[in-house]
Amino acid sequence: STFGSWLDFIAILMLASYTFQAGPYGMAAVGLFSMLPGIVLAKHLGRICDGANPQKIVLISLIVRILATLGICITSHLLLFLILVAIRSAGNSTTPIAINVISVRAIPQRFIRKFYAQQNILGNVAKVLSPSLGAILVGMHGQNGPLLLAATLCSISLALFFFTSKLNLNNFSTRKTEHPNGLTSG
Repeated sequence: STFGSWLDFIAILMLASYTFQAGPYGMAAVGLFSMLPGIVLAKHLGRICDGANPQKIVLISLIVRILATLGICITSHLLLFLILVAIRSAGNSTTPIAINVISVRAIPQRFIRKFYAQQNILGNVAKVLSPSLGAILVGMHGQNGPLLLAATLCSISLALFFFTSKLNLNNFSTRKTEHPNGLTSG
């Protein structure tokens, strides 16, 4: 899912530049539509994910990301492109927050630090490898190649998460979240 997010971002910038011939202001608009939803919604998303069933939120956010990514591939209108980028960004911002809530509820406290360290390493690997893979995919499959791979990776994440959430994780969906500072919520 994280790898797909970075592929999305790079591919979106490339599409804005090549398909829509976005100049400096157009690229700034793409950056704004890519980043602003996550910044504006972060505080609210944390509360929503902590108070609701985070497994359902992950599933919904992955579906939103997949559909928005596919929409980005087929649109030929700049305004619709930017709206889909913002929708994708909102879904993209929601997934890690909900996963963190699930992790805090499901992983014993003594393993949380190790989990976040591994998650951080995977995120950094995705940041490093995505530009190279994106460039290779554009060369082999055209401008939509990275987006289609990103949608595929999100689909795989969706399927894996759907099947693993059917395991006995339902008891974590409403459990109070214990934060490292000793506070509880939920």
